[in-house]
Amino acid sequence: MLPEYSELIYLMEEKGQSRQDGFLKGIELGLQEGILIFILDNLEEGTPTERIVQKLQKRFSLSQEEALEYFYKFQTKPR
Repeated sequence: MLPEYSELIYLMEEKGQSRQDGFLKGIELGLQEGILIFILDNLEEGTPTERIVQKLQKRFSLSQEEALEYFYKFQTKPR
């Protein structure tokens, strides 16, 4: 069984800050990859920008400003 998130953070603290930083960076990169895929998939389906931004807010707990930033950052990524 995998340890809980809080246990993982505790283990990272025991191993040192650099490992914890690496762990958190991995989580951040995974989240960004998920957001990129989400945006590209919705664009392929023809979903309007406003609806994609609303869905980003709901699915990823983002503010409207954050959702718009991600949308405009990732909408031009190569597919």
